[in-house]
Amino acid sequence: MFLDNQMANNFDLFFSRVLRDEGTAYEDVPGDNGGPTRCGLTIADIARWNGVKCPKRGQAGWDDLVEKVRAITPQTAAPIYKRFYWDEVRADELPSGLDYAVVDYGTNSGTLKAVKTLGGLVGVQGNKVTDEMITAIGRYGSIVDLVTHFQDSRRAYLEQISEIPHNMKFRKGWLDRERRVRAVAKNLAEKAQEASASVVQVTPPKAVDPSDIPSPPAPSKVTTAA
Repeated sequence: MFLDNQMANNFDLFFSRVLRDEGTAYEDVPGDNGGPTRCGLTIADIARWNGVKCPKRGQAGWDDLVEKVRAITPQTAAPIYKRFYWDEVRADELPSGLDYAVVDYGTNSGTLKAVKTLGGLVGVQGNKVTDEMITAIGRYGSIVDLVTHFQDSRRAYLEQISEIPHNMKFRKGWLDRERRVRAVAKNLAEKAQEASASVVQVTPPKAVDPSDIPSPPAPSKVTTAA
C-alpha cells in the first residue's frame, strides 16, 4: 500500500489505476495545456505542492519546477493525489464506486468540473462537495445508477471537447479511459449495493414491562382429614 491504513479506502485502488492510465514517465506533450507531467501530476500541481506560483514556460523558476516534476516517483506522488484530488472532493465520504469515478474525473478534467457534474445530477449546485451535496447523494437512490449517469455526463463532455482541433489527438485515449473507469466504478458500486442488501436487520427483543406479566394463580386450599 502507498499510504497508511488510516488514509485508505478506495484510494489505493484509484491511485494504482491512475498510475496505469497516466504512466510514470516524464512527459511534455506538445499541445497539452498541462505542460510537463510525471505520474499524471502537472507542473502546476508541483508548484502548488511546493507553495509557489507556477510561472509561464521559460520564465524564472520554470526550470527549477521542471526538475521537481522529473523527480516525482509513485511514492512522492501519492500524498499529492491524496490532498489535491481525493480529499478535495471528500472522497472518503462518497459511496464506493462514486468516489473513484469523481476523483478520476477530477484528475483528468479538474476537480471543479467533476464536482459541478456531480452537483448537477443530485440537484445541489456548488464548487465544493458540501454536507448538503453528500446528503442529496444519499437520497438519490441507486448509486449504480448515479455512477452511470455521472459517467454519461463525463463522456458527453469529453466527446464535445475532443472536437476542438488541438484536442482531437487525445480523443481515443480520453474515451478509452472513461470506459475503463466506468466499468470499475460500477463494479465497486454493485458490490457495495449487494453487501448492503445482504445485511439482515435483526430486531432486538422488546423489553418486558413487569406490569405486563400476569400474576400467578392463588394456591388452592388443602383440607386435611382428622
